[in-house]
Formats: sequence, structure tokens, C-alpha cells
Amino acid sequence: MYCFCITPELSLEHLYWGTALPPGYDLRYLSQSSRNAHFNTVEAAPDKFGGRIVVGAETLEEVMKTYKESKTASIDAASAFQKRRLENYSWRILNKASQNQVSKSNKKPSIFDSRSLSFEDLAGSQSKPKASPGEIATASSTIPFEKNDNGNGRRRSSTNPPALIPKRRPSMDNLNTKTSEAYDLQHPLRSKVPSFSAEKTPQEKYLGNKRRSTRIQHHQHTQTFERTVGKMGKGLLCCEYSDHGTGDFRTPSFVMIDNANGSSISPLRYRRHAIYRGKLPMPDAMPAIRCLSEREASTLVVTMADINTGLEVDLVYVAMHDYDAVTRRAVFRNVDTRPRTTHGTSYATSMNPNPNSTTAEKGNSKVVQKASSVSIDFEATAAPFHLIQLSGSWGRERYVAETKLTQGMQSFGSTRGVSGHVQNPFAAITIGTPSETSGEVRAFSFIYSGNFLVEAEMSEMGRLRVNVGINPMGLQWHLMPAQAFNTPEVVLVRSSEGLGGMSRALHRLFLDRLLPRNWSDAEPPVLLNSWEAKYFHVNHHNIVDMAVQASKVGINLIVLDDGWFGKRANDTCSLGDWVADLSKFPHGIKGLAEEVNAAGCKFGIWFEPEMVSEDSMLYTSHPDWCLHVPGRPRQLGRNQMVLDLSRAEVRNYLFHALCGILGTANVEYVKWDMNRPLTEVYSAAAHMGEVWQAEISHRYMLGVYELQQRIVTAFPNILLENCASGGGRFDPGMLYYSPQIWCSDNTDALIRMKIQYGTSLAYPTRCVGAHISTVPNHITGSTTRLRTRAFVAMCGTFGFELDISTATPKDLLAFRQQIDMYKQLSPIIRWGDIYRLWDPFKLNLAAWMYVSRDKSHAVVFAFSLNSDHWSNLVPRLQLQGLLPDAEYEVTEPLPNNITQASGNLMIIETEVPVYQLGVNRVCLTGNMLMSAGLPVKFYTLDDSVMFVLRRLEDHTHYSTAHSTHSNTAHSSRHNSCPTSPSAYSPPRGNNQSALHQHRAYGQNIVLSPVQSPTAAAMAREASRDLGHSQVQDVRDVHHAEHDMRKTSAKGEMDSIANGTQQLHVSHSEPTNLYASCLENSFAVHGIMPPPPLPSVNPTLQQVLIAGAAAENGATNTAEAADDIEKGMEDGAADSLTAGSSTGHETGAGMPPKQKRASSATYPSLASNSGSLL
Repeated sequence: MYCFCITPELSLEHLYWGTALPPGYDLRYLSQSSRNAHFNTVEAAPDKFGGRIVVGAETLEEVMKTYKESKTASIDAASAFQKRRLENYSWRILNKASQNQVSKSNKKPSIFDSRSLSFEDLAGSQSKPKASPGEIATASSTIPFEKNDNGNGRRRSSTNPPALIPKRRPSMDNLNTKTSEAYDLQHPLRSKVPSFSAEKTPQEKYLGNKRRSTRIQHHQHTQTFERTVGKMGKGLLCCEYSDHGTGDFRTPSFVMIDNANGSSISPLRYRRHAIYRGKLPMPDAMPAIRCLSEREASTLVVTMADINTGLEVDLVYVAMHDYDAVTRRAVFRNVDTRPRTTHGTSYATSMNPNPNSTTAEKGNSKVVQKASSVSIDFEATAAPFHLIQLSGSWGRERYVAETKLTQGMQSFGSTRGVSGHVQNPFAAITIGTPSETSGEVRAFSFIYSGNFLVEAEMSEMGRLRVNVGINPMGLQWHLMPAQAFNTPEVVLVRSSEGLGGMSRALHRLFLDRLLPRNWSDAEPPVLLNSWEAKYFHVNHHNIVDMAVQASKVGINLIVLDDGWFGKRANDTCSLGDWVADLSKFPHGIKGLAEEVNAAGCKFGIWFEPEMVSEDSMLYTSHPDWCLHVPGRPRQLGRNQMVLDLSRAEVRNYLFHALCGILGTANVEYVKWDMNRPLTEVYSAAAHMGEVWQAEISHRYMLGVYELQQRIVTAFPNILLENCASGGGRFDPGMLYYSPQIWCSDNTDALIRMKIQYGTSLAYPTRCVGAHISTVPNHITGSTTRLRTRAFVAMCGTFGFELDISTATPKDLLAFRQQIDMYKQLSPIIRWGDIYRLWDPFKLNLAAWMYVSRDKSHAVVFAFSLNSDHWSNLVPRLQLQGLLPDAEYEVTEPLPNNITQASGNLMIIETEVPVYQLGVNRVCLTGNMLMSAGLPVKFYTLDDSVMFVLRRLEDHTHYSTAHSTHSNTAHSSRHNSCPTSPSAYSPPRGNNQSALHQHRAYGQNIVLSPVQSPTAAAMAREASRDLGHSQVQDVRDVHHAEHDMRKTSAKGEMDSIANGTQQLHVSHSEPTNLYASCLENSFAVHGIMPPPPLPSVNPTLQQVLIAGAAAENGATNTAEAADDIEKGMEDGAADSLTAGSSTGHETGAGMPPKQKRASSATYPSLASNSGSLL
């Protein structure tokens, strides 16, 4: 809920931004926390008017008082005329007010009687005329008509501003009216001044075009919170949008210079408001949150005005009903109708002489020097405020930075013409120490890609003001009469679930309503970029060879990066000449794309449209098309200059040049790069006067948006990926046109973990461009395991940045496995909610997980970042976001391939999969995973692990009253597992019996409570027979030997033999293993167990541990289960003998008959025993 009110002085006071409260409550009591301070300035009513009557700024009582005092004053004819007009005007208002009081009892309550105007109330109101977007985006205002005594209409003169003219009093009975004039709020006691709130509750109803009235909820509280004019100064209020120079000494929300006299004093007063269903469009191709229907959002537009200067400011609030977000922006309009000044030289003319304009034209113009999109004041809190920002540099973008705010100003931003590597247009305010899982957080995300500024100022009273908007350095927007200036949009998100809840709210909004609609749902291609493989040395043959090899491992897109155009052999030439170099590509881009497609891959290409090289045909023909100051040396960055995209002719040239490539070749992907900041921001356009030069930086950004809009409109099937020397323009503005952005030029996996962790605070994983690069890394020179590089890239768009022709067969096989796995997990990673588990800025570890929105699937990643020492214990990985009572199957589809040698502790590679939990498949409840967690072990300093979770539906727990299950229950449970092809489902063996789904906890192997009835019966029989019981619990050994059929690791086989020998020793000691397992099951599920049972033989426990550890956690027990289900009386003994025979050559004294039986039962094990030994 976001709430503010109108003060008696007609300014806006912020009241509340937090948990939704019931509608209709008057929150103006919160303004009582404001108190007078020493030397606080307050507004005093003027004792007389000059030549202008400003009704909207005075109460009706003050107007009448001024009128009565003026009757005895000595006045000239002009003043007398104004006084007579004032008298008539005042009596007309009083007469209408008295008529209202008479008829009030016959009308239903006014909407203002509830003193709270919320979007929930508006949603159910009668349909009203839909306002035109021009009413907000343009500055034109219609002068209303009045009726004279004869009933004829007459139009007011231009010298009488619209604010002075009373329109027909709007009906306040319902919300069919579009506006409410200022004088509607001029009750003598100001008791009906409304407060505005944008709130979202589950009871919201959206009526569309249906017409029916909505009853406004009235509550028992009827007290009125009153305050008279002049009681409280602006400096003591929590303001919603504050000006400069009228008592508020904090950083202002805006600064406007009136060119008539050079004054920057422009206090804004409430004039009217309007409510719209849906969302008003943005002008000039400016990006913003999308609204697909009127039912999705409600828009409140509050118009503030300074009638003295003719400035109007629309504060636009949009509540997104399905998301915990509100957007804000401002529109500045020059509606001044005063006579144009003709005396002397105006302020603007003296500062910025323009020979093409007259002095009279300058009289009514204004200059917007600062225009925040959002300004909000936070009341003082007991816990300190903390500021979270994303800072860094090239190759180290978006590192998380936390600052405890104290009295004074903390600000950050960009003046580089782009959002930049150094700072990101995102900020979060936490109340208390930042936490991932708890605490109040307020986030601001600026949907803009140019210069920006975030200000956080704490006053001497402990209140915090946050301003977010375009950086005023380099911005002076010139407003002529009837012109408007629109600020970019800011997304406001509030969370009570810490930084994690804030991120998930932003991610859902961006995925659903910011990214291009045709690409937000599409699966991104797995691409191979040519840059780190070939750099500038690309040609037709090596790109085609790259496509042939890439298609064999599952890569489906080849991107031709820099070096294909003009005479581009290095970075010193040809930018702007977007024509293929025929010496490298004799068949052109079209011929190259055709051969790449024939190899089984899509084709993409790289552009840098915003730049021009000094050594280029474009610069030779149009040297004035770049940003530069005449008469000064031109600066180069990366041997290039910046084209002036504020000029339409430049944008037209680029559009046609790019269409020459995209329209002729089958291009399905474009990488849009930008490799230097803006300097010498000056346009040489002949049609521009010098007074506009301070607008070029913003106009440049508008030109970029307009050009990208034309490209994606002309080629909707092309996937656009933005880039700016890596992550130099990673912001919501770029995401509006491109669903993904290259995250950083630094592809070192260990550094990328921090970059991508910080990026995840504000941006969803779907948007993060991430690739597997070659080692040693080209940026850092470090070497990181392929497994870890792949997992980091999976937490993004997943691609490759290497020379695939140099990859070994082993690497190619790993590429294929990783690509296949990513394609299965991609829906969860792209659309799932992220939960950050380990913070790499506080630990030498990193971990996060993605949970599908229905919480049926999850993917968990954990990484080691050069831990202090391998022997340090890794904390248990406590998961988040799962259903506590649901049962999840935990698997490791890409297990580790290294382990520690038992003799010398060396880290060695092995072909036997090494599982973190000892087995591949484990069933655990969500509560166990979130409370007890998962144990993790890293073998190297750059090791990593990935878990995949799948919810098992209709799971049943054991109980003391009912410990058996029917066939129907087991069949239903087994068949109800999710099998969606879009989500990951781990592969299973031939035998699908639930007996093989182990529930491993600590060192115990617990029988699944949902096993088939046949297996359950055999388990109970085994509990009474020692031999059967022992085999039942060492069945993993048999399958482990089956998994090891391709290895000759003698040490592991010796361990099997040793474990089997210990098993034979334990034959003489009876035990009831099934009862112990059943007791463990009770403990796992929190059920009261039966009386204590005999403990398990310690020797047998050692056997189980040794067998499982030696075989690295083999899981599938199909062979043992088949024996049990066939009812073989001697199956247990035979299975034991078979395991013994494959573990050691002598078979531990097994009779020949048993050897022959085991060979018939387990032919694969028998046939492989010789090769294993």
C-alpha cells in the first residue's frame, strides 16, 4: 500500500508505504508526527494581492478576508476591477457550497467522505470516460467555458489562467468524473481533503466495461485530523515531491528556472487528479513496464501547478495489480499564458544566446534543470537505514555494496552517457541490517539507459529522502509554451522478506511485463560466439567449420562477432561501414548464413551501430555526424567516436545500413555492442540552437531507443542481445527491447559468480548473458574446472566463448551432456524464483537455487571460490522456497568425477560417479531440506555441485496405526509423479519399483515407506531372517559393481572385498535391521515410534558404510529387487554370493552351485567380473 495526502497548503505529504491496510482508513494522523523545529519557516498568507488572483493557493476564508480588507484600501482602477471579479467569484463558490449542503442528505456519500482514495475502490467503480494519453503527455490545456446570466458561453482571455476559472462542479457521487478541481477541496476546515493510496488486496475486483456502482466501505472511526495553514513548514514534512527554495532545505525533487525573471522558486500545489484503468503509454519510444489490458493496472495522475510561473507537473502513479510493484514518473508542462516578456534580456538568453530566437519568445520559456522520476521521504525508524547499490568497474560489474546511512547525503550515478560499469540504476533501502530472508526492503529500479542519479539524504531529524532520476549534470531541458518533458519510469518494490523477496518481486515483473513479449517466453538458443575463438581473424571457412563442429554437440546458434565488415582487421577502422568484407566472405553474409544453416545451426551477427571509426567511409563523408565541439580536438575511445543519434538523419542511415544485412541474409540473432562512453556531448545539427545543447545527452538515449524499436519492429523474429563493453549498459531500459544482455566481458567463472550474484538482486537469470569460455581465461589467466564453468553459465543464457576446434573428445562429450542438461533445466532456471543461499561477498562460497512457481521443481547450485583450505568443513546447504510438507526427490544428474585417494589423499579423476549424498536419488521432505539442509563436500578450490529436486505427489508417511500400504495407493503415488517434458525428470532404470527410492539420512539407509506391497512383504520376511536382512541392506554393493564394469580401479574393488568379508563375519550375530530402519523412518517424519527395538550390529553398520562409500554411492538396485519379487527362497544368499564373487576372485568360500546360480541371475555382473579384476 502506497499512501499520501494533500496538506492544507495543497502540497503532497507522504504517509505510508508498507503492508496493505483495509481501505477507507484515514492515515492523516501520521502527519501528526511532524513537529515544529527552531527556525522552521512556514508559509504566511499574503496581506494583499498584486495584479493576479491565485485562488488555488488560498482557502476560501482567506479569499474573503482579502476581499473585505481591500474594500477600505486605496486602489487604482485596474485593482478595483480585479477586486470586483474576486467578489463575484467568491460569492458564486459560496452559493454553490450552500446548495450542496442542502442537497447533501439526498445524495449518497461522497467518495471523499472516506478520506481515502485507493486503487481498490477505483477498480469497482462505474466505468468512466477513458482519458486520452494526450491529456497527460501534452501541454495543451483547454480554457473552459462559463455560463453568464443569459446562459451564453464566453471564453476567458489568455491573461486569465485556467486555474482561476471555476468549471462546472464535478459530481463526486462516484468515480465517473475524471477530475476534481482544486476548489472542490476548499472547505473552510479542510476536513475533506483526501488521501491517496495505491493498494492491492485479495478482494480486488475488476469490472472491465461493466457498469455498476461500488459502495465505498465506511468504518466506525469518524475523527477528522485537521491542521490549519501555516502550522507546519515543508522542511518538517515527509514530502511526495518537493521544490527548491520554499522552506525545504533537503535535496529537491526538481529544479526549474523561469526564464522570465531567472527565478528557481516554483512551489507546486495540488490542482486536480485523474484516475485511469490500465496504463498510459510512454512517448518517444521510452521503455516502461508493459500493461497488456486495462484490468492489469490502475493509474493515478495528480496534477500539481505553480500558477505564478505557468508550470504544471503530473505525478503519475501506476499500481500493477498482479505484482507487488508501483511505478512512478513525472511530466513537466509549460502552460504559461502570460504576456511574453519584452523588457531587457531574459535569463535564458543571457546564459545561452540563440540567434534564431527572439527575446519575446524567451519570456515564457522554462528550463528544467533537475527532474526526478520519483522522490519519497521515509519516516525515522528505530533501526538504521542501509543503502544497497550495485557498483564495480569493467570486468567487475555489479558487485554488491552496503552502506549504513547517517546524517548527510549519499549519492551515486553515471555521467558517461550510459548507465555504466561503475554504477547501476538500482538501489534498495533496508530498515536494519540487510538480510536475504527477512526485514523490510524498499527497492528502486530506474528504467533508463543513460545518465542517472540516485540520492539518499538523511536529515537532522532522522528522516530519509530518496530521489531517483536523470542526472542533472548535463541536463537542461528547454520548455517552450505548450511543450512537455516526460521523465523515465521508476519501479518501486516493497518486500518484508528481505532482499530475496525484493528480487523475486522484481524478477517476476520484469519477466512478465518488461521483456519483449515474443521473446520472454521463448527458450534462448545455446550459442557459440566467435570472439574469443578468432577475434578479428574470422572468414567464411572457419565460421562454417565452427558451425559443423558445434552442431555435433548440440549448439544451435553461431554468432559472427567483430571483424566481418569494411576492411576491419583490427579496432582502428571501418566502424560505420556495415558492408561485408568480400576478401573474408566472398559469398557475403547471405552465403555464409546459408552454409551455417546447412550445417544445422542458426546464424547471428555483431554490430556496433552507435560508433564510427575515423578511418571509415562514413566519417569521411559525414565528419559532422559524430558528437564533437567545433574548434576542439576530437577524443577517441577504443579508436572510435560516437555518432550523434539525436539526429534523425543519422538514425535513418543506420537503420537502412542494418536492414541491408538483416533483410537479405537469414539472420536470427543480433548482438548490439557499444564500446565507449559519451564525451564532447555537442550536436552540430544545423536546425538546433545552442540553447538545446544541454539536452543532447538525453536526446541521444531517446535516439537509441527509437532505432532499436524500429529494428525489432521490422524484424520481430530476430533475437536482440545488448552489450556495452560487457555489462556497461545492463539496465531495465535495454531489457525493454532485448531480452538478454551480455553480463560482463570477464568470463572467469570464479569472478562471474560474484558478478551474477550481484546482478540477481535486480535482474532475472533469463536476462544474463553467460558463456563457457576457454582456459586459461583470456581476461584473468586463471584456470577453472569445466564443470564449474558450465554450472556458472547455466545460471544465465548458457553459451560458449571458445575455439571448439581445439576441444578434446572428453570436453566435447562433456559439452553434449551439459547442453542436454541445460535444455531440460532451462524452464526452471529461466522462470523459477531465485533464492540466494550463500553470499560470495561474505564467504568463500556461493550458492543459489531456482524454484518453479508451483514449487514442484528446483535446481540448486553451490560453488567453492578458492576456499581457505580443502579440509575446512562446508556448512550444510539449507534450501529455501520449498513446500515444507511436500516430499522431494533429490538427484545429481551431473555428478562429480574426482575423488580423494585413500592412500595418499591425492585428488584423482575417476570414471565412477561421485555423489554428494552417497547415492544419486534421495527422497526428503521440504522441511528437512530447509531445516537440516544438504551436506556438501568440495574436492578442489574451484569445485561445484548441482542438485535437481522434483516434488513427489501424494506421498504417504508411516504411522503407528498403519504401516502397510495397499496396491492402489502405491500405484497411484507412483503414477502421479510429474512427467512434464518441459521440466527435468531424472532417468530411471528398468525396474520402477519404489523400493529403489532410498531415503538416505546421515549414515542410515531407510526403507521407503511407499515401496510396493511385494517389496514390503519381503522386507518384513527379511527382518525375521538374518541372511535376507543383510542382503536387503547391502544391495547397493551389487549395483555399484554393475556401475564399475568399465573401470579397473583395484583399490575400490579391494574395499568391496573387505566389506564383504566383514559381512560374512557378522552372520553369527542376529539382528533386526528392518525394525531399526522402521524406527529411523518414524524419526524422519516426526511420528511417535513404537517401543525401542534392538540396535543394529555395529559390524554390520560398518559393512553398509564401507560398501556405500567404496562404490561412491551407487543407487539403482534393480537386480536385488527382481530377486525378491520373484520369490526366490535362496535369492538373498545367491545375491550375496554374486556380490562376493565380483568383489574378490575367491568368492569367500562360495560353493560352485551358488556361483552358477549367481551367474544365471546376474549375467552382466558375472561377465564383467573378469575385466574388473
